[in-house]
Amino acid sequence: MAALKSDVKAFIIQMIACFEVVNKNWPPR
Repeated sequence: MAALKSDVKAFIIQMIACFEVVNKNWPPR
């Protein structure tokens, strides 16, 4: 269960990082 929790945490961190990158590059110029 602990491993699953850390997996979810890593996935959420990845999603947030991806979202921030997209936000930084949007709108395209």
